[in-house]
Amino acid sequence: MKRYRFTAIALAFALLIPSLAACGLKKGEIAIAETSAEENVSAKPNDILTTKAEPTTAVSTTAVSTTAAPTTAAPTTEAPTQKPTEAPTQKPTEAPTEKSTEKPTEAPTEAPTEPPKKTPSAAQVASAIAANGSCFDEALVESSASRGLSLFGIDAGSVAEASYYAASAAVADEILVVKLAAGASAEEIRSGFADRQSIQAEDYEDYVPSEVPKINNAVIYQNGDMLVFCVSNDSAAVRSTLDSLF
Repeated sequence: MKRYRFTAIALAFALLIPSLAACGLKKGEIAIAETSAEENVSAKPNDILTTKAEPTTAVSTTAVSTTAAPTTAAPTTEAPTQKPTEAPTQKPTEAPTEKSTEKPTEAPTEAPTEPPKKTPSAAQVASAIAANGSCFDEALVESSASRGLSLFGIDAGSVAEASYYAASAAVADEILVVKLAAGASAEEIRSGFADRQSIQAEDYEDYVPSEVPKINNAVIYQNGDMLVFCVSNDSAAVRSTLDSLF
């Protein structure tokens, strides 16, 4: 009984295997057919879409744009061409220098004035003139001031100082220097000088006529309250000496 069952099962398997093989072949063909059918089906909708998309470009554009793969732009590796902003080279603000409206004090262009000379005395003036021996034909000798004032007819009360130098009677050379007293008039002194000059010219005209030119060329000089009368052979030298004293 067991052997019969085994034989029956073996026979059943023998019959079943070809059927299964045939079934498998059919299933494979069916699978292949289904695959190609799916491909056809997937292709047909695209055809349908393209045909339907003709009237409206918006649908096809949307469809294409949705199916298109996104294009990613390649990153640019070039360095930026823009130069870095340079720091402003601003000069430091200088402090405003106010211009002085005041004019600089100009140095005086005039030479400083010399202090006034000290006025010499009548004796100093007469002595300085007499010391220049080349101006006289004889050396002059100092005489009394009162004698000189008397010869010239000058009042002693109008004189504060007086000095008189004279030579011998052979020559007319002489010096009289007078300093006026306060309130005295210089014209009185000048009048005495003129009288002495006129008298001497007349006297020497008869005695020694060669002395007359010197008398007529006598120096009559005044500086302030100082007056001088001098007969010499060089009036220019006498005047130069007087200028140096005042």
